[in-house]
Amino acid sequence: MLVEQVPDGLEEIPPGPELAAILASLDISRVAGGDLPIVLRAQARQRSHNEAQFLRVIAEMGRRDPFAGLDMVATVDESARFAADELRVALAWTRRGAEATQCYADELVFHLPLVHAALSAGRIDPAKARVFWHHLHPLAARHVESICTDLLVLAGR
Repeated sequence: MLVEQVPDGLEEIPPGPELAAILASLDISRVAGGDLPIVLRAQARQRSHNEAQFLRVIAEMGRRDPFAGLDMVATVDESARFAADELRVALAWTRRGAEATQCYADELVFHLPLVHAALSAGRIDPAKARVFWHHLHPLAARHVESICTDLLVLAGR
């Protein structure tokens, strides 16, 4: 069987459209065993990036002014009262799942932006982002920033 070559520098390509296109074009069944960990790490970076973008959309939906027209961009300072219900309808989720995800997305995007940025850049995975959120969301902003600055560098390793 012909072995599919993994592009040089795949480990340095940041997550986003370019990496997604490269990964989509690979026939994994033809990638050599020694290259599979490289592809796996690239997929993990892209997965983290996609999760961050998904959460960003959820958080943005929650901050839209429910009284503005559907063709307008108008925001509010906190999640709108029925934000989770809109999420629930859009994705056919349970009430509890929509409420939990809406709260998590809003906290991560707007109150833990360094964690969200690390997730988007593929430096941490979704599980690590949740751990940061779990421990940091009740803390004051000055403590959050200090802890994130010190620990996010180490968390990706």
